[in-house]
Amino acid sequence: GVLTTDRYFVWLQRHPQIHERHARAIEHLSQDQDLGISDAEFFDRLGKIAGEEPDAIRNEFRIHGLEHEGLVDYIRHLRRRHFQTAILSNADVGLYDEVKKHNLTHLFNLILCSEEAGVTKPDPRIFQMALDRLGLQPHEAFFVDDRAYHCRGAYAAGLPAISYTCLAHLPPALLRPAPAPPGPPRSCPRP
Repeated sequence: GVLTTDRYFVWLQRHPQIHERHARAIEHLSQDQDLGISDAEFFDRLGKIAGEEPDAIRNEFRIHGLEHEGLVDYIRHLRRRHFQTAILSNADVGLYDEVKKHNLTHLFNLILCSEEAGVTKPDPRIFQMALDRLGLQPHEAFFVDDRAYHCRGAYAAGLPAISYTCLAHLPPALLRPAPAPPGPPRSCPRP
């Protein structure tokens, strides 16, 4: 994800030749992962693409969950400037506990998981659901994701979007203050 290191993304960075040779298959696998294929199927398919044993790849995936350097501080900066911030994730509702465990809940006006929403990114409906819950129109928001095809879903919902690679590449437009509604940040109720 954007907030934490995506273990799949780290693995692809460590194996650029596989990503370059099989970019289309990798993108389809990423999309299927977002749609909820099992871990066993994910690793079997990635193993076939990479020509490696699925268990060897699974062992490489042990490195994950590291906060992107500087991003949490940047989000704090945005909140101090009265931006509304949200997490829109294809994770299951266990994400709520992860965000709470890392004491980050207060940084977000909304946390929305696809499991709760009933649709996954890049489906435009999940973006509209987030906008509705935040009380915003698409032109009043901006979407950042580490997967370009999720950004295409945001565009389909009318949202400006950027594919995140590093903090330095976020556009200066994000530094303009936008008023946050009064009251404490809100997150979706747990099912």
